[in-house]
Amino acid sequence: MPRSHGEDVSILNSLGLTLSEAKVFLTLSQLGTMTAKEIAVSSGVAREVVYQIMPKLLKKGMVEEAITSPRAFKAIPMKEAIAILLRRKEEENKELNKKAREILQRHQNKTSLKIEDQQITLIPSGGPKQFRITQEYLNAKKSIDLTFPAGKFIQWSQHYAEWSLKEVIERNIKMRIIAEEELLNIVAAHPEVFAPAFRPKLKYIDFKYVKSPVSVELMIFDKKTALISTTQESNINKMLWLRSNNQFIVDMANSYFENLWFNAKTEAELSHGEENKNQQQPIERAD
Repeated sequence: MPRSHGEDVSILNSLGLTLSEAKVFLTLSQLGTMTAKEIAVSSGVAREVVYQIMPKLLKKGMVEEAITSPRAFKAIPMKEAIAILLRRKEEENKELNKKAREILQRHQNKTSLKIEDQQITLIPSGGPKQFRITQEYLNAKKSIDLTFPAGKFIQWSQHYAEWSLKEVIERNIKMRIIAEEELLNIVAAHPEVFAPAFRPKLKYIDFKYVKSPVSVELMIFDKKTALISTTQESNINKMLWLRSNNQFIVDMANSYFENLWFNAKTEAELSHGEENKNQQQPIERAD
């Protein structure tokens, strides 16, 4: 069997066909209309197995029965076959995700999970581990507090804001964000950094700004769970987060955020201060 053929069998197997089904389908796809006997000879799949799986491939819509005598079969075009398998895989994943949410709901209040109260873990951003951060957004009930350097906020708005703000808006969660004043300068000079669909959603966020760089990046959910960045990384997808439910750590994170929030300024306050500064006249010295 050519190497490429073996790789194609493996891919089709990953998409939901059994190995025998994949071999039979590829044989028909490459060689055209064939009888079950011819399929068995060309594919290397035993004839009795071919007879067993042909009804399954017909039911899945992967092959069609040719109007011939003796009975023969032909594969549907590869493009259509891949589309069918991908669609079925997507439906399976949706159903699996639904079941995963159900089991989380059933077990989230179990006493067996009380060890979570003192858990401290490291979570990379991006990839499969992003699911853990997503769960924090899904589990939040009242509040989400975030601190962002200017560049990280722009990345967040472009990659993660859509689904995170969807949760905030639909469940009326209070979101506060502390960003650097530099963000206002960037947006003023380059308004295109925010997608048009994102701009209306900004009204659901309470913003405040600080002049100095944000030295600690935080995510705090319901004031009970804190994620604290542990690396100086400019790419939001490569960040490493320390996540903790430990009350002592969470209290420190909350205290830091509230102190920063108290001293930060809104955009209106910054604009008003700039106007006052511009209106001040130099004091002439009396000789």
